[in-house]
Amino acid sequence: DPAPNTTSLEFLPKMEIPRGWKNQRSHRLGGDWNVIPGVWTLRTGVNYETMGVEESLASIDVIPGERLGVHGGTTLRLGDWDITAGYGHIFQKDIEVLVKNSPEPTAAARAIPSPLPNTPIINAGSYRVSYDLFALGVRRAF
Repeated sequence: DPAPNTTSLEFLPKMEIPRGWKNQRSHRLGGDWNVIPGVWTLRTGVNYETMGVEESLASIDVIPGERLGVHGGTTLRLGDWDITAGYGHIFQKDIEVLVKNSPEPTAAARAIPSPLPNTPIINAGSYRVSYDLFALGVRRAF
């Protein structure tokens, strides 16, 4: 008999999770407008990135999806001080990974099989991601 208050450990089998990495392309375009030269500047920009993984192999820990970003910012100079603020929003394409042999005619993919008992798949589901980026900076110009 095991001693009271002890637990036996069971180790899970080795799991190799395919990633299906792809090269990504990133395109960026932006610029500044000196509304009041030396005092106030506005900036704006956009970026686009292609999908960096095979959609059927998307998983919660790695989603380098197809993305579109819009960005804006401003800098205001008050005496020796610059105050800069920026915002960006990244839209990412939704990914739907359905179970292989799904009755859905538009099934996107094969899900990753799981080596765990009673867990047939690892990554099936819907992936929806977006990002909001904020920045605020203050610096003294010497």
